[in-house]
Amino acid sequence: MKELAIVAAKVQAALDAAGIPNCVTVRTASAEDLVVMKVFAGRPRDLEDVRGIAVRQGSRLDRRLVRTELLELSTLAERTDLLPSFDQVLARADG
Repeated sequence: MKELAIVAAKVQAALDAAGIPNCVTVRTASAEDLVVMKVFAGRPRDLEDVRGIAVRQGSRLDRRLVRTELLELSTLAERTDLLPSFDQVLARADG
């Protein structure tokens, strides 16, 4: 994190020097979005990442939303493995 703070300070100095207002918006994926993307990818490392996210997020992870998104993707991509993969990962995370 120290390196990120140093980079952020340098970026802010450059913005100040250029007269650019002190407002930067950075968009990131939610934990739920990241879980959906990783379950869809389905590689062993991705599924292990999902387990870690589920453990770290705990009850903050909106599992219902993830299931809803995976169900929609399952239909669109004609893949029946997404929800079972997610449930298996959750069983290991909750285990």
